[in-house]
Amino acid sequence: MDKELVNKVEHPHAIKSFVVRSGRMTPGQEKAYEEQWGDYGVDADEQVLDFELLFARQAPVILEIAFGMGDSMLEMAARHPENNYLGIEVHKPGVDRVLANISEQLLSNLKVMKFDAVEVLKKQIKDNSLTVVYLFFLIPGIKSVIKNGVLCRMILFN
Repeated sequence: MDKELVNKVEHPHAIKSFVVRSGRMTPGQEKAYEEQWGDYGVDADEQVLDFELLFARQAPVILEIAFGMGDSMLEMAARHPENNYLGIEVHKPGVDRVLANISEQLLSNLKVMKFDAVEVLKKQIKDNSLTVVYLFFLIPGIKSVIKNGVLCRMILFN
């Protein structure tokens, strides 16, 4: 199965890989987002990501989808500087917290995106460009995506 087949699956409405959760952001998280996004944030657009350019080096790329508050991803990036890590999350307080920690820990091997993982996988991740994909915690709203198999097929077959 390839990306073309996954993209041809018709759905009555767009399937999202997330549910927007509300959450409070601390002033520090807000400040981290404003100050650190330019260095560690990756904008979602139509361009395929060039990981060597993005990280300014060639290394295995590990993707974590729905990283929440980012604890596991931050620890992996700190323990394995030989790898590059990209995290995708829609929960802004989590993204902000990770941005603050990347800066504090001086992690040059970690970048984050605040967008829908399904769209990023379809439009911005080149086939066979990821070494590992982590999806640790399932949130209630992702059940329909898993039931339909869209996200899992995209991960497994691309």
